[in-house]
Amino acid sequence: IRSLESELKTLESKCSEKCEEYKGVEENLNAKNKEKTELDIKIRKLENIFMQVNEEEMKSYKSKMKEKVENLKDRVKKLQPLYDELNKNYQEKSVKLQCMEKHLEAAEPNLQNAVSYTHLRAHETGRNLVCRLLLEKKKKKKK
Repeated sequence: IRSLESELKTLESKCSEKCEEYKGVEENLNAKNKEKTELDIKIRKLENIFMQVNEEEMKSYKSKMKEKVENLKDRVKKLQPLYDELNKNYQEKSVKLQCMEKHLEAAEPNLQNAVSYTHLRAHETGRNLVCRLLLEKKKKKKK
């Protein structure tokens, strides 16, 4: 019985030591869980702040883009009359040019056939030749 009692006391003391050890582990685990919970709370707060900042940035960006679009619309409104006038002038001048081309074709049908400088010189008269040579001589003296 004494030996059993002695063994029992030894087991009780070991059990007590282990209980103390487990209490320390449990306290350490509780402390770590508390730290984790605090970190989770901080993370959620930071996520909320980040979301708010992103929303504010997006609002600001959208506002700036909206302002730029409005400015571009205003510029287009201001330029539209000028564009319309230029387009009208272009169309009028285009019609006039077509009309002039038709009159020119009717007046001088031979003007459509352009000739080279060499071809013109081949038909040069004596008087034209003398004038051209004198002009070329004058140019050479100036140089």
